[in-house]
Amino acid sequence: MFLSDTPSELGPHELDFRFEAFPADDEFLFAHHGAKLSELLETCGQGSLGSTFYIVEMAYPLTLADAAARPGLFSDRYGVEPAVVHGRYLRFDSRELARFFGNTAADTELDCTVFGTRWAAVSEQDLQRFLDAVTLQAGRVRLADPWPCSWLHTHDNHFLWLAARPLGLLRRLVASSLLGFFRHVRPHPYAPVPEALIDLIQSRYHTAPLVCFPTTWDSATNAEVPSGVQDGPESVRALVEAVESSWIAYRLNPPRELVGRGLLISYLFQNKAWSFEEWR
Repeated sequence: MFLSDTPSELGPHELDFRFEAFPADDEFLFAHHGAKLSELLETCGQGSLGSTFYIVEMAYPLTLADAAARPGLFSDRYGVEPAVVHGRYLRFDSRELARFFGNTAADTELDCTVFGTRWAAVSEQDLQRFLDAVTLQAGRVRLADPWPCSWLHTHDNHFLWLAARPLGLLRRLVASSLLGFFRHVRPHPYAPVPEALIDLIQSRYHTAPLVCFPTTWDSATNAEVPSGVQDGPESVRALVEAVESSWIAYRLNPPRELVGRGLLISYLFQNKAWSFEEWR
């Protein structure tokens, strides 16, 4: 669950995610500020993102050229040795990708772009064509070509952008975002997020960043004070708002009617239950 294992000594982390669904093509775009690759795999399940994977861009902590040219450099850091294909890309099967993602849990530098496919092999021309599309659209490319199952990009293993199929996978990502945030604010064995809440979010809060800041800086007291979260003995309550911009909302222009709308989401410990209501 995203953010749930974020160290408390780093201070409270905000909830900040957005999505855009395309039902006609059974695909979606999803972005999250704070998600790690290891958490993504736990949420999506192994194999849901593809069966063969290619790292097509890498900036930190290694460059793709160094990883391709110096055998052992990648495995020394991540415990797996991907195949070098077309002289410049790194290829994994699903088991190797799971090991790679798992071994990035403590990495705060990783910056790479990955394509996941159902095909055993992809031509250099197809990889370059899809990489060009991703670069041109800066994180908002659709899965327009028939072969990609998913693409994802991570910056510092903390800013995550994902495009994937099927659309049903988006429900897990939304649930993991909410549940992880509540566990980050107050560790607890929460009940699963209600299906009705996920339905409401997917149907009415698409294309706008959903944000909640647990605290804000008070210059008068020179300290963090409660903001969007109320943490009491009987419940935790969070105001999740649709905003116009955020860390992960690159060039996003949400519909005006979404901005300022929000959800007041609560978890009642005695009842072991969630409650929610719309807020404006």
